[in-house]
Amino acid sequence: MQVSGASSADQTLRLAHDRVANREWKQACDLCHDLIPLLAQEENTPKLAVVTDMLGRCYIKHGFESKTRPEFKERVWKAKEHYEQAKMFYEKLGSGALARREDARAKFAEFWLEEDSDKRREIVEACLALSSEAVLLLGHEDDVESIAQAHKDILVYAAEALRLARDWNSAIGHFETAVRVGRKAIEEFKALGKDGDLIEVLHLTLWFLAVKAESLLEPAKFQAFKEEIALLGVDLREASERAGTEYALCLWSEASGDVAFDLETLSGVSGR
Repeated sequence: MQVSGASSADQTLRLAHDRVANREWKQACDLCHDLIPLLAQEENTPKLAVVTDMLGRCYIKHGFESKTRPEFKERVWKAKEHYEQAKMFYEKLGSGALARREDARAKFAEFWLEEDSDKRREIVEACLALSSEAVLLLGHEDDVESIAQAHKDILVYAAEALRLARDWNSAIGHFETAVRVGRKAIEEFKALGKDGDLIEVLHLTLWFLAVKAESLLEPAKFQAFKEEIALLGVDLREASERAGTEYALCLWSEASGDVAFDLETLSGVSGR
């Protein structure tokens, strides 16, 4: 029995999603490349947008597994190109919100290729602005999952912007943005039942609250996060155990040390 082009494309897309879930980035890239001509033949622009965005993500992730700087740059450049293609597909579909999201992701790939710190700072600020615009536009479309993904992006961009901040006002601004958006993303991914994304936003939000807060805030303000740090630590442990993957458990292992240290420190502060 001959398999239709549509059935073949759907099957390949499912396999690509499985490879992404298993963090098998090279295999996922190969499957996405196999998909593109099938989807182009069908003129399936919505799925072409999804697959080219997926290729961007896979090339970025695969880039961070590179053994040399030239190999890293080649993979990240490909990520940038595919995010730009996804942007064009979303523009064709009339989704200004998702086009902005892809524009931000393309710029963030450029961020990793840029070596000048001032230019990197400009790029990540542009990423934050575009993603914030995307969230506002998506709010009118009631696209909960895309809003959650945009919030996750903002959390990632804020972390890099904080690392590059040149003064306290800038640093605290990015910290406050990250905490506010991180809290939203956690609740959104919980409601969506997407543990993979939930684990990553919990891990990064805990980094802000349990690591960066200590150096940015006065002791009394840092103390106010004690209960939240403990609760988010439990959420991360439970989500990581549900996922059961090496990656998820590694994120919990890394964060658990920060959580335990901060709870001990905060208990000492409150006991004085």
